[in-house]
Order: sequence, then C-alpha cells, then structure tokens
Amino acid sequence: MATINNIKKRADDIRNAYEPESVTAEDVGGLIGDLAEVTEQANGVLEGVVEDVDYGQRRTDALQETLNSIGVEGGTVQSAGSVALATGTGLVATDVQQGIRELATAIFPVTASFYEGNTGTFETGTPVTPLLKLDIKRNGVNVQSSATVSVNPPEDMEVTTVSNRKVITYTGEPLTSGTHTYAIDVVQGGQHAAPLTAEYKFSYYRYKGALSSKPGTSNIVAAIRALPKELSTVSTLGQTTLEAGKYYLFAVKGTVSLIVKNAKSGGTIDIPASDKGTATVPQENGVGDGNTYSWVIVPASPSTWYFQITNS
Repeated sequence: MATINNIKKRADDIRNAYEPESVTAEDVGGLIGDLAEVTEQANGVLEGVVEDVDYGQRRTDALQETLNSIGVEGGTVQSAGSVALATGTGLVATDVQQGIRELATAIFPVTASFYEGNTGTFETGTPVTPLLKLDIKRNGVNVQSSATVSVNPPEDMEVTTVSNRKVITYTGEPLTSGTHTYAIDVVQGGQHAAPLTAEYKFSYYRYKGALSSKPGTSNIVAAIRALPKELSTVSTLGQTTLEAGKYYLFAVKGTVSLIVKNAKSGGTIDIPASDKGTATVPQENGVGDGNTYSWVIVPASPSTWYFQITNS
C-alpha cells in the first residue's frame, strides 16, 4: 500500500507538470486509488476494479467531477457531503471524497492577480482615485463568480463584479499625499489565494544631473527643472562619477544641509556661497505655489573624479 509521503510526492509531480498530453488517466487514477486505500474508508468499494481496462478512465472521470465541484472547469462549489463520486462499483465514502477534494485543491490552487490597476508613486498633490481589477483563476479557468474579495482597510473601498471580473473602486475623496496600503484577500472554494497588496505612495521630485556650464543664481530654478528627476525623499547622493570639465547640480525639497565630499578620500569640498542655497521650485503637476528646495553645484575638475553628497 502506498504511503502518505508517496502520495504527496505524486500529487506534486502532477501539479508541477499537469498538461493533458503529459499526465495520463492512469497517473491520476492511480493516485486516487492509492488515496482511497490509505484512508481505509472505502470498505472494499474499489476491490476487483483494478482488472477492468476502463478503471483508469473511470477514476479520472471521478476526479474531474470533484474538480468541477470545487470550481475547476467552471464548476459550482459544493460541500463534501453533497456529491457522491461514482467509481463503477459503488460510491466513494464521504471522507475519502473529502480527501480527494483536498488533494485536487492542492494540485489546482486558486490564484489572484491584478490585470489592471493604477498603483504606484505619484507627485504629492496629484489626485489619485484607486481602481483595481482582479484576475481570479483555478487551473487557468476564470472562477470570479464564486470568489469573494475583501479589502483591508475597508473604508471607502467597494468591491463589485463587472463583466465577470472583480473590481475594487475607491469611493472617497482622491488621495493626494502620504502612503496608502491596501491588503486584498481572495477566497474561492474555501481556499485563500496568495495575498495581494496595492500601494499608493506620494512624494516630491528630486533633481540631479551633470551640466556643461555652471548656471547663474538668477536662472537656478530653470536649470533645476531641466534636470532629470525622480520621485524620492532621499536628500543624499552616493558615490557619483563626474567627467572632466563637467559640473553637477543636485536639488531636493526642503531646507537641507548639502555637503559635497570626495568619495575616495572622504574630504569635504569647499563650496562657494554662490554655488549653493535655496529656491522656490514649482511642482511638476502645477499644484500650489511651489516648494522650497535646497540645491548645490558640484565644481568641475580638469580630470574625472568621484564625489558624494551627505547631510552632515
């Protein structure tokens, strides 16, 4: 008689290589037959059936009926006691049927993912209304109609079904600042899918880049806004290579001490007062009257060198 570990290994093999052309009826049928023997609850139901040439196919059909009942192939979820699986010689005992059901669920777990959504990082002040659309499947088949979806925190989050798709809509005032994280739980056939997380994060841009010439104080704002930008609250800069004859302009939101150092020696570079300061920089999204930014110009050198920017 097969052992539990043997059955688990064979179930893993089927799960990891389940394709109609690679898994035979005898593979699946043999697994079900051994499960029935191990439980010792079939009371001889399967005795003598081994000799039948159709035995493997009938056991495969029995498994398919169970799979349908848990949602595979668009089946309806039913309780373990409400379905009797015909084997050709009798009825499989309820607890054996439940074992088959649990095995099938393990082989074909429910999966959930976002097939559309507007999560991400946005510039502070940009109005964002969360909208998430889910893809819920078991064995590649859409099972959304029999799935339930919950969101935490639930405030202002509404779950609906549109065109056989679960849609999560935010009904409150648009998000504009801070970080908002939502945990999404999907349950189908009594099984939880792997957790999903949706995050909406708001930040300000920081600007940095090399320049061929040093901008004057009067046009520093234009020079800053012309630089490459990224949404980040980090006010330091790690080791950076500066080519010979190039300057480097770095600007971050807020009143911050920006200290330029030689990345190799660690020595502090003396920056003239005219090459550092603060300025009011308009937001890229046009919100508000602009924000105070601290900026510094890293000096050019006759040869390539390495610098970093710290706050102390």
